[in-house]
Amino acid sequence: MFVPGHIVKKFISKKGKEMIIRYPKWEDLDEFTRYINKLSCEDTFVTFSGEEIKKEYEARALSEWFYQLEMGDKVVLGCFYKEKLLGLANIDRVNQREKEVFMWEFWVFRLKKSFGVREWGISYEK
Repeated sequence: MFVPGHIVKKFISKKGKEMIIRYPKWEDLDEFTRYINKLSCEDTFVTFSGEEIKKEYEARALSEWFYQLEMGDKVVLGCFYKEKLLGLANIDRVNQREKEVFMWEFWVFRLKKSFGVREWGISYEK
């Protein structure tokens, strides 16, 4: 069951930073907007490349995610250091008729230029 902001896991990264994996919450809107705009600037082969994403657009996306999370059609988890979003994972239901079929997307962006966290090892747990 989806609970906004629910912490799924805490762990210590390779560089000794406490990382938190949790569900998104409305209070994350500014952080999600910052994150997608940093990704867009990095040109990392994601949907956005160079565009500036407005807060209003990200609010609609977050609203849609919450609906899909409530319906059990999506799982979205963010990897946070303190309140800073460093990575994102999505699992989406592919076919509404086939309740067991999901498409997995796992994106962990360790962007050295924008975030300066590549060497932290956020995809590694001590």
